[in-house]
Amino acid sequence: MNTLYALMERTKACFGVQICVHDVSGVTYSRTSLNLPYLWMQHGCEYCSVAKRCLSEKRCMRQKQLVMWMLRRSGSKPFFGVCHMGVCEYILPVVQGGRPIAVVFASGLTKEDREESRAKLETALVKTPAAMRGELREGYERFARESMVTRDMLRYFAELAGERILRASIGMAGRGESDPFAVESVRREEGRSGTVRAILGYIEASMPGTVSLGDLSAAFFMSEGHLCRLFRQEMGTSIIAYVKRMRMQMAARLLLESAEPVSVIAARVGITDPNYFCRAFKSVMGETPSEYRLSRLDTSMHRQNEQRC
Repeated sequence: MNTLYALMERTKACFGVQICVHDVSGVTYSRTSLNLPYLWMQHGCEYCSVAKRCLSEKRCMRQKQLVMWMLRRSGSKPFFGVCHMGVCEYILPVVQGGRPIAVVFASGLTKEDREESRAKLETALVKTPAAMRGELREGYERFARESMVTRDMLRYFAELAGERILRASIGMAGRGESDPFAVESVRREEGRSGTVRAILGYIEASMPGTVSLGDLSAAFFMSEGHLCRLFRQEMGTSIIAYVKRMRMQMAARLLLESAEPVSVIAARVGITDPNYFCRAFKSVMGETPSEYRLSRLDTSMHRQNEQRC
């Protein structure tokens, strides 16, 4: 169990505690012993997946953004909380050199917070479409059976994961090269640092919801100015331009995959003004949404006819 991923898997299997790590410095990308599948860098337990499918990932991302703001305002102090869907969490910032390098979320249903958890679920169900309430209740009950723990357990496993991250980051004096916690060289992929790769992952997870500089600044514990300079230096474009391009590329796929009106496609990628959407789409893709859809579909039909001949 010499990697962070192995530790997290074992903790989930043996104790029902789900751990996820929000990387704010790129440390999980830069040390091989800390590499994680992206699912384990967000709330990806079965119940959370059901909640996101039945409701919206936007609400979960908003909860995460709120947590990051709270950590920043408190000076990176750990705390307990219960999310809007009744999941109990211990949130632990991993601090190195006075600055957080990651945030560990240890989740379950704590015995001490059962009543508050159930109350939050019932409040959420009132705002949930009736057809989805049964699935959410079943998911919650299954989660409760498999993940009934105590606050002390959540704290213990969060601290265990946090220690693993910190030790891998700073190394262990006097250890040999075979030590799994020895400092590893920073790896780059496509010229991107671990920090920027973490930012890109966060933006992708937030789409098609709003992604503001303020949210990113809070999530990665750096000023907006430094964030923008770092991103432009490595990506060759601004964060705003990058997010805009991502939205338009998402819209381009939807235009070809469905026959929905352009206004509906615009709303699905987070833009409420169809006129602005058309202008933005043309500035990125070189054609209006209607022209793009028509030209691509005509090309596809032409190829099919050629193949038949």
